[in-house]
Amino acid sequence: MKKLIAFVLCVQLSFAAMAAAWTGSIATSYAGGNGSKENPFQIATPDQLALLGDTVNTKGKTYFGKFFVLTADLDLSNLPWSPIGGISATTTAPALMFKGALDGQNFKIMNLSYTSTSGYVGLFGYAKRATFKNLEIASGSVQGGFNVGALVGRADSTVIFNCKNAAAVKGTVPQGGATWVGGIAGNIGGVGTIIEYCSNSGAINGSGEHVGGVIGNVSVTNLSTNKCHIAYCSNSGAVTTFTKKAGGIVGTVGGVYCPIDQCFNTGKVSVVQDAVGGIVGYAYGDYPISNCYNTGEVAYSGTTNPAVFTAGILGYTSSTTPQRYFKSITNCYSNGVITGGCREVIVGQLNAGAPVGYGVVTNCFGLNRQLNPENAVNGGLLQWSANFKTAGFVTSLNSDATTPIWTIDANLNGGFPIFVWQTVAVPSAPTALSAVEIAKFANVYASNKTINVELKENETVAVSVYNLTGALIAQVKSTQSLTTVAVPQAGLYIVKVSDASRSFSTKVSVR
Repeated sequence: MKKLIAFVLCVQLSFAAMAAAWTGSIATSYAGGNGSKENPFQIATPDQLALLGDTVNTKGKTYFGKFFVLTADLDLSNLPWSPIGGISATTTAPALMFKGALDGQNFKIMNLSYTSTSGYVGLFGYAKRATFKNLEIASGSVQGGFNVGALVGRADSTVIFNCKNAAAVKGTVPQGGATWVGGIAGNIGGVGTIIEYCSNSGAINGSGEHVGGVIGNVSVTNLSTNKCHIAYCSNSGAVTTFTKKAGGIVGTVGGVYCPIDQCFNTGKVSVVQDAVGGIVGYAYGDYPISNCYNTGEVAYSGTTNPAVFTAGILGYTSSTTPQRYFKSITNCYSNGVITGGCREVIVGQLNAGAPVGYGVVTNCFGLNRQLNPENAVNGGLLQWSANFKTAGFVTSLNSDATTPIWTIDANLNGGFPIFVWQTVAVPSAPTALSAVEIAKFANVYASNKTINVELKENETVAVSVYNLTGALIAQVKSTQSLTTVAVPQAGLYIVKVSDASRSFSTKVSVR
């Protein structure tokens, strides 16, 4: 009798633990909370998540400064999901966006489903100055035209921490165009973005360019105060584009400062046209790739261009376009098979004519394959398999680290080097959470008797100009990328620039 009672209790607990299936309804309230950091809005059911989407998409609410938590697994039942945020249906209204913070508390979202040809597609379509953490999309399928990611289609000035995806993600922009598809996010931009401890295991496909296992494209504005990095991320899903620019972690990094550190790829990455790399497909900018490894196959599967760049770490960087060069690749290795095109163990093309100190490959290695040898001219050194698994090899990878980054575990990665972070628990918070809070989101300068305000984001801002006595001289609102304000005479002025959530003031000398 006791065994029977125990069995019944186990069955009851199992059913209680199952996520409630979504019926397509929208809740009228959250499960609790007031949205503060101390008492966040609680999302316990799929219809409450749909309520968040409805208030963003139909009411234009951004939830800036508001906090949300999941309190249970959510089953979206493969019903058509409406991405939270995105471009407005009208041409005059601003983009719809989520600006809040969502902590999944390590709960799962299952059976996410969305199919369209539109852009800004994912669980969230568009997020700006948002935070996502401790969230897993465990299953589903997401398909859109461009800016497609399982978690978010496009994210600007956003922190994404400890998020995982296993859903299939596909971008279907007409072949030859920009797709921007990634397992976590399709496209990231703004003035600062932190991506840490994120992973993808879903199949990632794009009909166009810029396709990555974790991020499709990085185009963060390069301000002097900019903070951006991608670190402690991994991909095990197959990444495929039917054109070019695909990478195991990021498809394209373009003209920005956004270091990539301690990331690895084990999935197959393939293109039909050009530029494919185990970590990054195509990249240029003043940033380093450091402490990364690739064990996945990197492949050119086309038949028309034998000069395609295929490489274990970075596929291609332009040597003919001015200033399109990368900074450095350091302490990396690749032992994945590289097939088709011009095969290189580390980087597909070094920069002819790059400034001193740029386009440098240091302390990087590839696996020596007698039957399928890759070239080693572009900075990588070939090693036999046994050499990779020695303590001395790990010491060489750690040679410029203040604390060990690399280690070996005979039970992981076939005995090849891995990162120390792979053997320990994920930390409770990002290493640079506050770095995304950028004070100056505009450049302010004077020319003749005009004060110029150059915006770095597509926001409505108020520009107020005061003289040194505090008297208001002029005030305008603008969404233009360059706003000009005329002043009556030369002298010192105080300029205040504000948007819906931030402001800063600066002195400007008008001559």
